[in-house]
Amino acid sequence: MLLYMFVYLAAELTAIAQALQLIVNVPLLVTSVAVMATVFLYTAYGGLKATILTDAFQFALIVPLLLICLVATVALMGGFEAAIAPVAEKLPELLSFGNIDGLRFGATLVIATVAAEAFNQGNWQRVYACRNDATVRGAFLGSSLIILPMIFISGLLGLMAAGLGFSGPTAFFDLLRGLQISTWLVVAVILLALALVMSSLDTLLNGISSVFTSDLLRFSQQRSGRNRLEQNESAQNSSDQVLTISRVLTGLVSIPAVAVAAQGYSVLYLFFIADLLCAALLFPILFSLYNRYQTANNAFWSSLLGIVAGLLFFPKPDFSPLFNIPGSGDLLNSFAMALLTSTVLTLLWNAVTKNNKRSKRMPFNYSELKEVRFFTSPDQVAIAANLPER
Repeated sequence: MLLYMFVYLAAELTAIAQALQLIVNVPLLVTSVAVMATVFLYTAYGGLKATILTDAFQFALIVPLLLICLVATVALMGGFEAAIAPVAEKLPELLSFGNIDGLRFGATLVIATVAAEAFNQGNWQRVYACRNDATVRGAFLGSSLIILPMIFISGLLGLMAAGLGFSGPTAFFDLLRGLQISTWLVVAVILLALALVMSSLDTLLNGISSVFTSDLLRFSQQRSGRNRLEQNESAQNSSDQVLTISRVLTGLVSIPAVAVAAQGYSVLYLFFIADLLCAALLFPILFSLYNRYQTANNAFWSSLLGIVAGLLFFPKPDFSPLFNIPGSGDLLNSFAMALLTSTVLTLLWNAVTKNNKRSKRMPFNYSELKEVRFFTSPDQVAIAANLPER
């Protein structure tokens, strides 16, 4: 989770830094430091509540600004037909549903996005912050109804840019520069880019902090030799200390992210590195939640070998083959091989473990929960602490 969110953090910073450098010629390092510092300050102060509140404002800003950019771009290009005409003339395959390369890349992104977002702690924070399951389902449904049109609009803008010969992560901004847009539209584009990036950065920082917090709390409880009553009395102090340490560690993580962003690496390639790791980890980790025979060693080695298998087909930063073998340099082959290898190894290892009688465990008897006493007051805890164990 930390590795994926770190790459995501660096990639988002790289994107906004490159965009502002292209539009208003601001150095990459200056933009990276300014944006990260701003987001870190209000995230550290307000936590998840601040992130959710600012996301609401950012969302209210993103949707109308994206529509404004679409309408203004189409108008400057002389209408929708005139905007699409260069694509139909120069790159007709981009408008064809039979474009095999397009379908392959679509499949690549499906594997990459599903695998990676399963390890985005920011998503899980939102899920567990919801009131109930109905709220979660409603939120995801409502989000999809809005996000799908936004992705479609962004794709249209990308097609228009491609038709005029622009490509890469800054293609949209190159398009606007080529159209000699007015100052007010430049401001709108900058605000859109900042809102998009900051809405992701604050979520990522909170997610990183929560991972540190949960692990530090678990570590402190394991090391503590105190009885339950003493643990309850010092719980608040311990939580405050852990939260402070987590914020410091999160701040330390943001420093190399800024350093990476200042180098101007390919945003897409940074994401693909993280996607490869997540594709290999996806099945072994999720399978662990549902199968009692799955072990930590199984998950670790299956994932590691999946990463190695995917790496054989992974491309270089210029997207040329990393190894001179058939199929190398193809992201779909890389992600599919990582996912398939880790899945097959997990199932085979699990089958061997399951057939080993010594490793079989009896299912938990949930009726035993009726015999468990739950203490809700300090007096009850104090009385229980003096009782002999049984």
